[in-house]
Amino acid sequence: MPPERVSRGLYNDKTVMERLGLSRSAFYRYLQRGAITPPVGKLGKNRRGWTAQDIEVARIELAELKEIQ
Repeated sequence: MPPERVSRGLYNDKTVMERLGLSRSAFYRYLQRGAITPPVGKLGKNRRGWTAQDIEVARIELAELKEIQ
């Protein structure tokens, strides 16, 4: 299944979770703890818009976190 792009080449949280291989609870926990840097872009008042570069940064941050543990 192709990734779901919401608009302007941005991905929504659900698609990012799937691409990172995280459950919903783990994804939001990592965001809350600052382990994943949230994107600057917004799709609306309460929605994040992730670029492919944002997703790659999050993937690197997770890899570094797993190396520490």
